[in-house]
Amino acid sequence: TAYLLVYLVSFLIPAFIFMLISRRAGREPMRLGVRIFPNAPAVIISAIGAVIVFAYLNSILVSFIDFSAVYVDTVYDSPIKILLGFISIAIVPALAEEFLFRGCILSNLLPYGKVTAVIASAFLFSMMHCNFAQFLYTFAAGIVLGLVYVETGSIWTSTFIHLFNNFYSLIQQIIYQRSGESLEAGRILTMLDLGIILFGAVLGSWLLYGRLKNYITEEKR
Repeated sequence: TAYLLVYLVSFLIPAFIFMLISRRAGREPMRLGVRIFPNAPAVIISAIGAVIVFAYLNSILVSFIDFSAVYVDTVYDSPIKILLGFISIAIVPALAEEFLFRGCILSNLLPYGKVTAVIASAFLFSMMHCNFAQFLYTFAAGIVLGLVYVETGSIWTSTFIHLFNNFYSLIQQIIYQRSGESLEAGRILTMLDLGIILFGAVLGSWLLYGRLKNYITEEKR
C-alpha cells in the first residue's frame, strides 16, 4: 500500500509542475494515432540499443557507491509471480508513464521548442522514479523515448519500446535467478545485450545517414 501511494504521488508531482508551466491556450492533444511509418523496425531497435547503452553507463558510474540498501530483488519462483511482474513492471509503467510524460507533458511543452520539451519531460521522468542510482539511465531513456515520440508522431511507438525494455529486463532477471546467478548466465546475457547494442548502432547509423543525405539533397535544391 505504501509503495502504491508513493507511486501515485510520483505521478502527481510532475503533473502539478506541468500545470504550472504549460500554456493554457493552444494545448497540444496526445498523439494517439497508430502510424505505420517507414523504417519503424530500425527506429525501435536502435532506440532499444541506445537505452541499453545508457543502462550500462549508469551502472559503471554508480558502481563505486553501495546502493544495495535501496534495492529489493523479487524472486520469480512461480508463474503467478512472473505474470504479476510482467503486469507491474512492463505493462503498467509503459502505459502510465508514456501517456503522462510523453503524451501529456512533452506534447504540451512543444510550444517552447522540441529540445526543451524532450529534455524537460525526460528530467521529470527521471525525477519521478525517485532513485538517484538510476538518474542518468532514466533521464537518458526519457530523452530517447521523447525523440521517438516526436519523430514518429505516435505515443504507441515509445510505449512499445518502454514496454519491451522493461519486459527484457524482467526476463533477464528471471533467467539469472533460475541459473543460480551463475557467471555463465551473466556472460550470455551480456553478449545478448552487446548484440542488440551493435545491431541498434548499425541501424541507427543507417537512419542518421539517410536523414543527413535527405538534408543535403534539400539544401542543394
